[in-house]
Amino acid sequence: MPNEKGLLASVSIGVVDSATQFDAASLEVTIAYRIENYDEVVTTDKENKTLLPTPFIDVINSISLSTCRGILFSQFRGTYLHNLVMPIVDPKGLPQGIIH
Repeated sequence: MPNEKGLLASVSIGVVDSATQFDAASLEVTIAYRIENYDEVVTTDKENKTLLPTPFIDVINSISLSTCRGILFSQFRGTYLHNLVMPIVDPKGLPQGIIH
């Protein structure tokens, strides 16, 4: 995304067997988003910290989680995790990381 206005969303997911605490799988993904109306959506405060509206963050989180679910489903095909039931996660409850 050189010279384009956008953001990167990083997602880390761990799959742990709740009975044995075995780390069965993990996924770390960074997704690039181009924001067409960047100057309307993204603002900065006095310390030059980037500010994003909460509803916008919720949408980015939702899209990012859905993308990761698809990646996990694809990667688990043919393994013992293929039929894993992935929980539905409310993107509004996700921690918001540092925004640069």
